[in-house]
Amino acid sequence: MKVALLQLSDIHIRSEKDFVVKNQEAFCRSCKPLINECTKLVVIITGDIAFKGSKEEYDVAYNWLKLCESFWKREASFLNSVEYIVVPGNHDCDFERSDEIRELIIETYYKQDEIPSEKYVSSCLSIQENFWDFYSKLRGEALSPNISWTHEVQLKQDFSLIFNCYNSALLSQLNETPGKLTIPRDKFIVREATTTQNVVISLYHHNTGWLNPNTPRNNKKEFEHHVLETSNIAMCGHEHSEQSRKISELASHREFMYLESPAFQSDETSKYGITLLDTDSAAFTLHQFEYSPSDELYKLSAPPCDIEASKQTIRDTLSA
Repeated sequence: MKVALLQLSDIHIRSEKDFVVKNQEAFCRSCKPLINECTKLVVIITGDIAFKGSKEEYDVAYNWLKLCESFWKREASFLNSVEYIVVPGNHDCDFERSDEIRELIIETYYKQDEIPSEKYVSSCLSIQENFWDFYSKLRGEALSPNISWTHEVQLKQDFSLIFNCYNSALLSQLNETPGKLTIPRDKFIVREATTTQNVVISLYHHNTGWLNPNTPRNNKKEFEHHVLETSNIAMCGHEHSEQSRKISELASHREFMYLESPAFQSDETSKYGITLLDTDSAAFTLHQFEYSPSDELYKLSAPPCDIEASKQTIRDTLSA
């Protein structure tokens, strides 16, 4: 069985005049050869779907994604399932809805490891209402605003992909600075051991350099350690930079892959990645694409590379 994990980040949709909307067919066709090999496609968006978090922007984003989905289902011979897993970024906040109460909560609790009141959390999340309406519509289920949540994608009877999703834009402000965000430690996702084997992928928008290292327990370091201990792969975006690194912890000998996505739309540059998982051979391979203005096509920007740490995890999982 083959599965495609399509990672997009920082799409920044404003209107139907956007560069990526007008070049939709070129994008869809660049994905086709890889998606054509797969029975399942998981579209992962690591934040900043919209530009100002408005309903109108999400309407354009929704229609664009659904047109892409229709193309893939029509053109890909074996594809029978498309699923969306999305986390919000700072551009998914409608800051026109922010008020003095939210700003006061931020100034108080960005210095803490936890936010003690769910009312305070709700106030901070209120400016993401349009995002959550969009996400509910995209997945076809009612979703409530949250700091962390999990999606499970079952591939075999005893093998699933577990997506641990984190809302790093909880305390985002219009002009935010590194070190003023936190992900409350009581919202870290810890799963109880089960008989089901799985590979865990953690998703968040801001890389951890934006989290506060000066809380009593050092939120930045604590979240980094948590993700390393609980995940096989971490995916994020925000800085429009492209990184794919294997990270190791010497004490536990644990390794995981860190995939920081470039921007899918920044002026007229566009980049994205597709990771192919073959559950039969345990191959897990990353393909990175970039738009070429001279050819008006998306092309491979680097040779495909195996994600070795995750491949070994999957091999161990499938042979267990």
